[in-house]
Amino acid sequence: MEYENIPKYENLYEVNRNGDINRILKSGARKPLKPRRDVNNQKFVTLCKKGEKKYTVSVRRVVFLTFADVDHSKKWDVYLKNKNKNDCSFDNLDGMNHLDLVVKNMRICHLVKNMPTIQNIFNMFTMIMVWNIINFVGRLILWYILKNLM
Repeated sequence: MEYENIPKYENLYEVNRNGDINRILKSGARKPLKPRRDVNNQKFVTLCKKGEKKYTVSVRRVVFLTFADVDHSKKWDVYLKNKNKNDCSFDNLDGMNHLDLVVKNMRICHLVKNMPTIQNIFNMFTMIMVWNIINFVGRLILWYILKNLM
């Protein structure tokens, strides 16, 4: 498996697409880092650079920021596609810009607050199915239909 230098820690640490992290010693030898687990059972490692504060970071964030073609100046929320916390391979990772995630959550909260009559008409299962299927135009059509029924 091919290793890549971790951004901001070039020639100090390297990672491969499976989430294995090595420390590069002064002699040029590689020493594998053993990830720790936090209270949520997520894999974490601590990276350090001479003269800087130690940086504790999740293995999935290191893998995603190393191999994904993303803007490193923005904050990224990294997700596991299969929800398996032991699988930090790049193929299992997906990320979203933190600002986009906040905006998306605000839109969802706004929609929930402005659709109180749907909870009275549909049961929970139907509401979840409708929520997943309906896009912006669908919500307008549904609102128009419900408004005319009442």
